[in-house]
Amino acid sequence: MKVKNGGSIFGTVSLLILLFWKTLLASPDVLQKGLSLEKAGNQQEALKTYQEGLSKNPEPCLYVAAGALLGKMGKFQEGIDLLSQALKKFPRETKILNLKGLLHSRNGETKQACELWQSVLKIDPSNKNAGEWMARNQKPSLKIVSPGPENPTDKPEKLEDGEETGSLSGEWGPDFFNSTEPVNKLEEQVKLGKALIAEVVGKKVPLEKLEKTYVKVMRLCPDTGYAPLCGYKLVNLEIYGKIESDKMKAMAAIEHITSRYNIPELGPVLIPILLSCYEDTGNYRKEIAFFEAVFTRTSEATFPPELWAQYKYRYGQALEKTGEAPKAGNVYQEILTKAPNTYYGEMVQDLLIPEKDKE
Repeated sequence: MKVKNGGSIFGTVSLLILLFWKTLLASPDVLQKGLSLEKAGNQQEALKTYQEGLSKNPEPCLYVAAGALLGKMGKFQEGIDLLSQALKKFPRETKILNLKGLLHSRNGETKQACELWQSVLKIDPSNKNAGEWMARNQKPSLKIVSPGPENPTDKPEKLEDGEETGSLSGEWGPDFFNSTEPVNKLEEQVKLGKALIAEVVGKKVPLEKLEKTYVKVMRLCPDTGYAPLCGYKLVNLEIYGKIESDKMKAMAAIEHITSRYNIPELGPVLIPILLSCYEDTGNYRKEIAFFEAVFTRTSEATFPPELWAQYKYRYGQALEKTGEAPKAGNVYQEILTKAPNTYYGEMVQDLLIPEKDKE
């Protein structure tokens, strides 16, 4: 999916609307007519159709359809204004929040975009769009540990041409990012990290060179802010920078960052990507361990009901994938008992119906 071309991504948003919302509309013919006009290239008529529909039935999907079309037409500010009105009526509608963030991003307003995606992740921590778009746009505010004031006349130390990270092929295990040699003192780590990054920042270098540089900084400069920053960049490289995403490598990098460094602002960005990597690579045991750790560390009373139900549901799904259907059934029953009126409460009710019918 292209992200720099507004028309491409906003067009994708428009096509998905019909799949998600058609059956819930009070007037599905309005949406169908608008999308048909868009497909035929009649954008102005399509926009007029959506606007007329909104004047009669201000439904979320019509706001999203109109906002996506305005984005496709390059009218980002108009789309932002329209969705601002929509959020007064539907403040927790994640599709509206996500799209408004995308419009802000295309309008050069990255801060506002990331704030909106952050609000989406508070409602739905597993929302892939919000997590991925934040990862593309947000620069984490990491504190770089320095031994003292820098001398502006100092130049980064040139590395020897013979230094290599070693092979990056194969599986990246738990110790992959740990140096096999004792690390230097902090001030030497800072100097080395700065030198390594200076060799690639703002320059056109092969992806392999970027990958090796990020890994080298994580291994040799672990006590500096450069290490988690390069880890964050490495995740983006593995997920978005390659023709085929390498989710196994991204997963290993996120696990290392989240286990070694306490950087709260990275959690909402990286955790949805990590869970997606677990599911897409079939690492359901790791997903189970993640959720069990969350349930152990966090009091149930601190969870909003919808979030608690969502985490429990995904936990149950992972249990089913690993052949633990009876345990998954207990989890679903727990959701039905404690959060029956949530979206996931309704979903598990459907899952449990066949079991009741057998009795």
